[in-house]
Amino acid sequence: MPNPAQHNIPIRIANIAIDLTSTLSAAELGIAARLGPFIGSSALQPHRTGDVTLSGADSQVSASRVTSEASRDGKADASAQTTGLSMTSAIVELTNPLARVALRWEASAAPPVPRGDLIYDPGSIWKMYRAGQEYYAALTYQSDGRAAQARSVLCANPTWDDLTLTEQRTGPRWQSLLNIGAGELILRIAILFTGGLVFHASGLDDNDNGIVFIGHSGAGKSTQVGLWGQEPGVTAMNDDRIAVRVEATGPMCYGTPWGGTADIARNHAAPLKALIVLEQAPENAIQPIPPAAAAPLLAARAFLPYWDPALMQRALADLTAILAHVPVYRLRCRPEPAIIPLVRSVL
Repeated sequence: MPNPAQHNIPIRIANIAIDLTSTLSAAELGIAARLGPFIGSSALQPHRTGDVTLSGADSQVSASRVTSEASRDGKADASAQTTGLSMTSAIVELTNPLARVALRWEASAAPPVPRGDLIYDPGSIWKMYRAGQEYYAALTYQSDGRAAQARSVLCANPTWDDLTLTEQRTGPRWQSLLNIGAGELILRIAILFTGGLVFHASGLDDNDNGIVFIGHSGAGKSTQVGLWGQEPGVTAMNDDRIAVRVEATGPMCYGTPWGGTADIARNHAAPLKALIVLEQAPENAIQPIPPAAAAPLLAARAFLPYWDPALMQRALADLTAILAHVPVYRLRCRPEPAIIPLVRSVL
């Protein structure tokens, strides 16, 4: 029998190219909705040249929820309403990613089984195993309140740029775990090799000023996005997962495909101006946090590779670089619009 046709699916997240090859199309994998704005020619990323910011497509995960943006003088452009592209910046396609990951998708007739010894169990939807130099992440999910069998195994080489995802298709509503655990894990590790980290955070672009609000669940990350959402020139990038790195042109923040409570997940990036640690309080106040004091606060809210000492060392070096280039503030606040000028006062 001839080999099944191979689909080449280019995924671009945070200026990282994930080149997926699969016998199934994006639609058959069930990833077209969530990853769609980050796939193919729609996956546009920013590039900075001098004082000009060339930004990417501001699409949300659902095509029906694409939000158009007005130009800086307040006039809505018809093409922007149709495509959801910002009229304040030029558009360029990602041609020189900071990292490139080869990802192969393979089908399994039975639930795939990881190889090697268990080395890390965070007690969530995945566990990490190791066999020789290779890593095997076994991903599970919950169905009807009961833990299901492992449906996906992600095999990675030591540098996480040569990956194989093996999955068992089950039922007509099956979707690849690239939509959630597998896709997130790939980004969290691949970005380490480009000087970046993924934070449990929300992020927005305030007129070319990237602001990242960092906090645990319930700290008010989604609330901040909602408060800022009606401000002119503000684009909400994501309300739960933000990628951050220091690049040659300066610090940048990126939206990812995985939103939180509000499910905001735009393919958008902005020059990063501030990292803000959120705390609920009866009065509004913002204060700078010295890098030494900020480091443990940010580390606790970053997705770190605890299972591998070398990767962990790389992650901490990335965190140190971020702290050297980006000011960190503690924002104690009530959920009210009055915090907007307070935050802007430190940008």
